[in-house]
Amino acid sequence: MNNKTILLILLISPAIVLGLSTLAFTFGYGPVATKNYGTFFEKSFSVHSMENLEDNPGANFSGRTWVLGIYGDDFKDLEQAMYVMKQVNIALNRDIYKLDRYIFFNSFSNLDYVKEQFPRVILQKEADSSLRADLETFSEDSFFETDKIFLLDPYGRAVMYYDLKGIDPKKLLKDLKVLI
Repeated sequence: MNNKTILLILLISPAIVLGLSTLAFTFGYGPVATKNYGTFFEKSFSVHSMENLEDNPGANFSGRTWVLGIYGDDFKDLEQAMYVMKQVNIALNRDIYKLDRYIFFNSFSNLDYVKEQFPRVILQKEADSSLRADLETFSEDSFFETDKIFLLDPYGRAVMYYDLKGIDPKKLLKDLKVLI
């Protein structure tokens, strides 16, 4: 074989691979599922209409940090959720400042207890019930039937959620490391 034949093979092979992969994708051959461990909302939606509390700067979705949040009204196992969120935040190691922990609520009865026990959790009061309605509308199952932790992107859009009962913090951490 001479050098021109080898050069021709080297130049044509990437085009063949690209063409075959494009055809495979066009005809529906490809990955069926994702590797995410959480459940995606049917449609991402923005979190808005929040009131600032007196000791809280409020939700600032400026494109810098991801948010792990819970909806505090009628939340059954608050301590477990705070523990999981704290451990995941600590396990991020050098990326610890790229994740914030929030409790969103409309009428939360344990406000003083949460401020005392979980000082680094940001409390965010809703001006209306739009977040609660959106969480229920865009989840695959009944969102408030069980306790769930949800994830917001840096621009304030709800992306996915995790059921607190069957959550594996290592899998949540893997998802976050891919995103961050």
